[in-house]
Amino acid sequence: MKKTSSLLMLAALFTFAIFSCKKEKDGKTITQTINVTLNINKSYSYQITNKGDADDEMQITNQASNYKVSQLTNVAGSDNVLFEYTPAPNFTGSDEVQVSNAENHQCNSNGQMRGNCGGGGGGNHPPHDCYIYIFKITVIGSATNTYKNK
Repeated sequence: MKKTSSLLMLAALFTFAIFSCKKEKDGKTITQTINVTLNINKSYSYQITNKGDADDEMQITNQASNYKVSQLTNVAGSDNVLFEYTPAPNFTGSDEVQVSNAENHQCNSNGQMRGNCGGGGGGNHPPHDCYIYIFKITVIGSATNTYKNK
């Protein structure tokens, strides 16, 4: 009987610990869709404000399919990044890029990895929110100009 109650108590503590850690690591996922219409061979840029933790980095997590330039660059003097997109030469149609914040996985003083997209790394860290920007790009126009003689 004593063995059974000890096993039940251990199981209850284990269950509590699992759900407590899960709750602590749960953050929100905030998705923002940005619809862009470009003329053929034109460029687009958008400054993204870093809304994550201090060690988050914005990264392209789903690259465009039809691009000449699709990149993120740091904005001097801030934690923001600039998303820049130029379609492939003479491309018309749809393209899509996804940009997300990700933890800059660094080791703590004990040599352990800290941080992840799903949580604040345990302990007293607050939940980690994931920010996703989806750029839906439509490129319109014609690759050739038609001139009429008068």
